[in-house]
Amino acid sequence: FLLPMQEGSKLTHHRDASVIPAELYQAHSLVWSNDIYGAKKFLEGILENLEKEGKKSAWLTYGLAEVVFWLQGLHLQDKGLRKELEKLLDDTDKLAEDLADRFNPEVTLGGLFRGKDKISEEEKSYRYLSATVCSAFSLVMRAVFYFRTEEQLRAVFLFRRSWLAFSKATKVQQKRDEKKWQDDPELRGLINFGVGMFHLIFSLVPPSLQLLTSIAGFEADRKGALKELYECYNSGCTMAAPAGLVLLMLEKFLFKKKEEADVIWERILAEYSKSFIIGYMGGFVLKLEGDLEGAIKAFEITQRFSVDEGFRQLEASTHYSIAYCNACGDDWESSKNHFQLFIDTPIEIANKNFRPWAAYLLGLSYWITQPDSRQTIANDKIAPLYRKAIKEWIREEEGFDIFARRKMKNFLKSDSFSPLEEVTAILGLLVEGKQSEKARPHLDKLRNLLEETEAERDYHAIWAFYTGECLKIEKDLVKAVEILQRALEEDGKVKQETWVIPAALLSLADIAATEKDWTKAKEYMKKLKKYSKYDWEKIIAFQVFALKQTIKEAKAQEAV
Repeated sequence: FLLPMQEGSKLTHHRDASVIPAELYQAHSLVWSNDIYGAKKFLEGILENLEKEGKKSAWLTYGLAEVVFWLQGLHLQDKGLRKELEKLLDDTDKLAEDLADRFNPEVTLGGLFRGKDKISEEEKSYRYLSATVCSAFSLVMRAVFYFRTEEQLRAVFLFRRSWLAFSKATKVQQKRDEKKWQDDPELRGLINFGVGMFHLIFSLVPPSLQLLTSIAGFEADRKGALKELYECYNSGCTMAAPAGLVLLMLEKFLFKKKEEADVIWERILAEYSKSFIIGYMGGFVLKLEGDLEGAIKAFEITQRFSVDEGFRQLEASTHYSIAYCNACGDDWESSKNHFQLFIDTPIEIANKNFRPWAAYLLGLSYWITQPDSRQTIANDKIAPLYRKAIKEWIREEEGFDIFARRKMKNFLKSDSFSPLEEVTAILGLLVEGKQSEKARPHLDKLRNLLEETEAERDYHAIWAFYTGECLKIEKDLVKAVEILQRALEEDGKVKQETWVIPAALLSLADIAATEKDWTKAKEYMKKLKKYSKYDWEKIIAFQVFALKQTIKEAKAQEAV
């Protein structure tokens, strides 16, 4: 899907013939260059001048709403920004709806009104399409805003309306293509982004809920999502960079296409190398590659920017990210300090995102770093923290929250972590951080504990899985397969950590695909289908899809 950049061209660029105002691109450039307040002031000035001339702009009003949306997300406690955002979205909706009514080719009673506009049917269709797309983006933003404020029912209703608007825009665009009317790549790119993100998001819905979402009118086409997002990325529209970031994560870590991912990343960096958005994303990229030191440095740069600008929500997020990287590197003292700063941030600023998971890991860090006073720490700090997290912060739809709750409840039964619980928690993070060398002593400790005690079979499966994963990291695939097979031998005996068998099957399928043994890879994935209602099901399901796509493309290349 990747298109080569023309010499001197930018990822995001405006075409004079586009219905999208050039000022919207200028505002986006300011936001992505860390001058959010400058973008706000710029658009306010443009709209003020238009108003003096008796004019209005739906797209520029939406653009200002988008900037305020950024600021409101960085200042969740600012009620003034909330009111301003809602007012701008109201104005955008009204302007877009008025334009859509005015140029809607299906409305016959509006003919008298439309008759005042002596323009061609092609131009009317173009303006109607523009208004529909603007309305769709406004609805999406309002839906995300309501999710942010935990008004889920209102958000779901608005998501449905926005999906219908994007679907309508797609049909209008198809009719324009059939008539060979002039194309606007930027407007088309925005449609691609909206449709692609909807397909992607709803493809992540657990299988048990996919029937309900389809009945509600939402489509889930993962392959279609990639195609749409690549077309947006190549369009030059204002959503090209966000589409690129989504594709970067998909290609690099799900589809494991390093070359394609590196091209996307270099292209984004060429235009936005100093952006705090890119810096934050860079931290995630480095963390997922196992470069924890580099990831921490990237997050620290973003943290300094957030402190300088007074963006407390972003500052809290960087504390969480730095803490998590430290935990993945077995530096629990540093991890504890940053998790504490994250938890200490008022919930109205940092909201509930990551909070139960951070609470669980903060309690674990207390336990690990203060071995001589564990009982006091358990009673005075860990237990009160866990009770609060379970009572106030859990979101039933979030896998991390549910997993954290189970672990915290286990702790509260005895006010302690068992040696097995402690070492497996540490191992899980080290494997996630690709720190196989640091994981080795902990694997030995776990194996010794299993030999010394009558432990649940869960822990035998976990030892085999984490050992196999470390061998994968070290590229010893033959030995990895042998050990992962030992995890599968515990199938039916695992009682609580039911995720470990599907995870082992996925890992074996991934190794088989790496060795181009497509038949064996499919066999493992077929076996995986019989498991449901386990921790991380949503994530594993998407990884299975990614692996299937990788196999399909590899086989097609072999055939050529």
